[in-house]
Amino acid sequence: MQWLGLYQLDKNGLKSVLAAFAEAFPDGEIWITPIDALMVGSTRKITIDVEALRKRIAEEPEVDSELKFAFLPHVEDLLGQYHCSCESMKEFLKGSPVNRDGNLYVQFSGVHRSYRNHLELFEMIWSLRKWDPEKFIVPEEKRADFLAAIERHWAVMEKHAEWKIGQYRQFILNNKK
Repeated sequence: MQWLGLYQLDKNGLKSVLAAFAEAFPDGEIWITPIDALMVGSTRKITIDVEALRKRIAEEPEVDSELKFAFLPHVEDLLGQYHCSCESMKEFLKGSPVNRDGNLYVQFSGVHRSYRNHLELFEMIWSLRKWDPEKFIVPEEKRADFLAAIERHWAVMEKHAEWKIGQYRQFILNNKK
């Protein structure tokens, strides 16, 4: 698992990092928070047994407490942070420069700190969101409720994304030179 701070990259820098990650971990995934992303590497498809995860969290009060502190009080809130698979980004990443030790693309050309970049990056990463319903193993009798809870969580995230994009646009308009 690798944390990815979105606030220091531009579009090409992010694409370069994601291209390198997807090349190394074709079955990897992107999980997203309101300001950062997590890249979860794997060379095989990752599935999550929702009921087993629910049970494990219930057995570990410290984990349950930390998730609640992070505003993720339900398993569905945690799993709703899933954003997309590397497989689903293939077309988007086609032709992107791959960040490597030998070229240091991101270190020399992808790091920027501007609200214009934040807006472009956030819109871009949000557009990659692609749900994989087969990723989560849920008993058939609970599947509809689980998917409805995920949809509610994503609706909240969507409202936050729209608000954040609007804030970036307003900041840029107010600070035009």
